[in-house]
Amino acid sequence: MRSIYLMFISMVFLLAGCQKEDQISLVRITYPYDGAVFFKGEKVKISVDASDEMANVKEVQFSVDGKVIFLDQRAPFEYTWTTGNEDVGIRNIGIRVMNSGSVLGETGMTVKVDSTFTDPRDGRTYKIITIGDNVWFAENLAWLPDISQPTEGSISEKHYYVNGYSGNLVQNARQNENYRKYGALYNYAAAVTACPPGWRLPTDEEWMELERIIGIPEGELTKQGARGTNQDSSVKATFGWPENGNNLSGFTALPAGYCWPGNYSEDADSPAVFGSNLASWWTASSKDAEKAWFRSLISGVDGVVRGYHPKSYGLSIRCIRDRK
Repeated sequence: MRSIYLMFISMVFLLAGCQKEDQISLVRITYPYDGAVFFKGEKVKISVDASDEMANVKEVQFSVDGKVIFLDQRAPFEYTWTTGNEDVGIRNIGIRVMNSGSVLGETGMTVKVDSTFTDPRDGRTYKIITIGDNVWFAENLAWLPDISQPTEGSISEKHYYVNGYSGNLVQNARQNENYRKYGALYNYAAAVTACPPGWRLPTDEEWMELERIIGIPEGELTKQGARGTNQDSSVKATFGWPENGNNLSGFTALPAGYCWPGNYSEDADSPAVFGSNLASWWTASSKDAEKAWFRSLISGVDGVVRGYHPKSYGLSIRCIRDRK
């Protein structure tokens, strides 16, 4: 009996050892999180923690919707997935950990690939475009929690404007045709906090990243004034301008104008509010306490203009997604 008992114990330990050899103790996706939303064209670094006490992990398979897209044989296990070729909708990310053809462990999650974003504050939906490594609104922000008359201005207090509207009722300003087409205008104090959660105002350097991609020469990026030659065409919309662009970037810039507070009249020819021949956007970068850097496209002027305005001016906003 004793010999049978010892044989039984030996078999138990042998089986336990085999199980430990064949099974992984940990496999999890550390990024992204389950249910995350990404925008078409965005690059997503999928990171996996896969290990066991016996160091048996030889290969990690990455799959999307059941199709293996990458094999990684060295830690840290990760893969940068580009969503540009994916259809909009729910995608299933799968991870399988292998050793000599045997599956040691597997896990998965679902994420969403989208091409629009809905602002939870007012329900307005925006088109989204990925340019390089950054995800941009393809439309000007239209968040309008308040309205200021164009004669009111400040470098410290928040002011919101609608080009061509001089009243004081937000609901009426939202019915304005310029608001519907071009969104709102913001002084700098309002601009830096206007983007919805998960989004923010792009910096001067992030605008340069975009400009580098559309072909503005490296040596001109930090200059002031118009830079480049015809690169403005690739960010201009194919409609709405005296000279329309080709919009190859998908940025879809429209001539929203800007507000110059304190010098406004209701005369359509007033130099204070420009509505038909230029577009201007704030960056998040201050030049000093009273001025901040901006970008402009001006009808009849080639290239993209870089300069600085007093923070009291009302300009458009393009939001950029927070980087992970």
